[in-house]
Amino acid sequence: MPNFLKKSTIYKLIIIGIGTIICITMCSRKPTIEVDEIVDLSYSELKQKFTTCKGSGKLSMPNVMPLKLGYTFTAQNDSSFIQFKDIFGRRILFVQSLPQEVMIWDMRKNVKYNPSDNSPVPIFEMIKPNEITEILWGEIPTKYEKDINGPNIKTDSTEINFELAETRLGMVVEKVIFNLESANSTVELSISDRFYGEADKELLKGIPNSIPFK
Repeated sequence: MPNFLKKSTIYKLIIIGIGTIICITMCSRKPTIEVDEIVDLSYSELKQKFTTCKGSGKLSMPNVMPLKLGYTFTAQNDSSFIQFKDIFGRRILFVQSLPQEVMIWDMRKNVKYNPSDNSPVPIFEMIKPNEITEILWGEIPTKYEKDINGPNIKTDSTEINFELAETRLGMVVEKVIFNLESANSTVELSISDRFYGEADKELLKGIPNSIPFK
């Protein structure tokens, strides 16, 4: 191949490479949110406007085990339904949070629990049913808004901390950190995405009254 063709090919590859890097960099950045684009809706306004909300995230215990449990959720009005899966994608826990009651289904043992019955997820002992749903909608429950530690964290005690993210619907909960004094550990519940106005119909079925073995 003549030298001028080799040089031409090299220049083209360099240009393509630079273009690819720029594209990847631009796509990996979070979109800038202008102040005048933000519509900060309250919890009641969110429910009234969208009725349902679905999303996904991770549950982890950083100082105990490196593994993370993935989960998906759907919130509808004042109720919420959460499905946890292990690293192999197997369904292991289902949490049903109704306005006045939380029920946990350990799908491996095929057993139902109330949070107070030595449940496999102790964090649900620390918050009330309605607070679970508020968090999934992206809101900090009112009783936790007393103090502000830093620009993105609100808390009323050392037991539960909230990390927030800016969106077009205002600041929403992105992570909840539970400090379990009895176990000398922390549990992090992070929410990676939300889709307002959408629902996972399978999750809305909730926990069946009769749980058959499979």
